[in-house]
Amino acid sequence: MPAREVLTDADTCDIARRWRVDPETIERVQAAAASFFVETGRQVWIISGWRSAAQQRGLSRKGRPTARDDLSTHRSCPATGVDVSLGSLPSGFLKATWGRFTLIEGLRWGGGGGVDEAGIPLDWQHVDLGPRR
Repeated sequence: MPAREVLTDADTCDIARRWRVDPETIERVQAAAASFFVETGRQVWIISGWRSAAQQRGLSRKGRPTARDDLSTHRSCPATGVDVSLGSLPSGFLKATWGRFTLIEGLRWGGGGGVDEAGIPLDWQHVDLGPRR
């Protein structure tokens, strides 16, 4: 899979297969990305979908927020969680705008972890369909 991919330029089924993510998840994330683009003029890229246990541990070692392997929405098959990029150094306003559109689409923003003093999830790049069961 590529290092990143623009969400609004890809067919839902193709991107779901390429990133090994549940099609409903991709559909909702693409809808949020389309709304985000209309409001801000900025693209949203998918940077992570399904990942192996080794990839999960590697991110954790680098200090990235990660859930336990048995709870991570990146570790279900297909994955129900994705990580995105809003480009270089997005402002708090852009992060909050992205979060607003993800919530409108019925996604959980931030993976259920903590938030900063402005209410932005510490893992703001992560969205999913809800807790893994």
